Amino acid sequence: GDNSFPQTLEIDLGSVQKISRVMTQFEFASYYYQYLLEYSANGKKWAVYADRSDNRVSGSPMIDDKEEEARYLRLKVLGTEKTGLYAAVWNIKAYGSAFDIPLGLVNKASEAGPGAESKREMLLGFDISKKSENLSSLPNQGTLGGNFTLRGEVSVSMDDLGVQALEFTRGSLVLDVPVPQQLAWNGSFSVATWVRNPEAGREGDCLFSWCDRHALRLANSYNALFYNRSGHGAMAHLDGHFDMRYRSLPAENEWHHIVVTFDGVLEKMYVNGVLDNVQSMTLASAVDRARFIVGASDVGENFSGYMASLRMYDYALSQKELGKLMKKTRPENLKK
Repeated sequence: GDNSFPQTLEIDLGSVQKISRVMTQFEFASYYYQYLLEYSANGKKWAVYADRSDNRVSGSPMIDDKEEEARYLRLKVLGTEKTGLYAAVWNIKAYGSAFDIPLGLVNKASEAGPGAESKREMLLGFDISKKSENLSSLPNQGTLGGNFTLRGEVSVSMDDLGVQALEFTRGSLVLDVPVPQQLAWNGSFSVATWVRNPEAGREGDCLFSWCDRHALRLANSYNALFYNRSGHGAMAHLDGHFDMRYRSLPAENEWHHIVVTFDGVLEKMYVNGVLDNVQSMTLASAVDRARFIVGASDVGENFSGYMASLRMYDYALSQKELGKLMKKTRPENLKK
């Protein structure tokens, strides 16, 4: 599964029965879900049992009352209050009769959301290996537009293999466009980059970051891609339990295509098209005051090495897609 919408759950009650109440307990009870409940006698012709497509009220359970005869129920989740929360339920129960509810309370409607949806776009990118670029104003090739601004010591250089790339000494590039809301909270993403790290240390060497670690100061509210030997050597999330390391550290002083993907459920790390690590994750990415930073994190942790290209998407690339991307973006002098 992933965090895309809509998603559907169909239930067979075994025979046509009277239904008077349906109670649904969603995964995250404190945030609202927008959904449609339908019923059918034969599984082919459907009618609406409850339309909560514009719902702004959270609850556990959500209670929908209506007297109908049906064998099948179908729950279609359409959206959530927070960006990227996935469609999941703890329980869904159908009752043949209504009954008294101990406390007839209804939560106040939320003024927030619903969460922004992925546009399935490449948000940002550049490719230094294909042509010479002026670092005083490096244009973003993604849909967000804008330009990358140089901070500190970064230059366009040619390495000993003839690959033209950004050489980071102690500097970074910052995009002059805010981080969009589809990357907030549990929003999906993919980051892909061609890099060469002369020496992978125990700390530092942040390749790319896009969250504000100080906003919530909580685990999983921060995401940054690294290339070092530590427990967060692949992905940092502000907590050792959730950080991701490389199972097999990419060889130093060699060119590698490093990719991280997140689909709202699983975070995966690939090196040169091969899956290196994977973990189940639920994020609370804090992006409201964050910036896209290439070659450093929001507190420094600068990368020292070469970067030929970088791309970020607002969805999770499949292994087949990232394989094609690796071939497409491979620097010319590295092609076999």
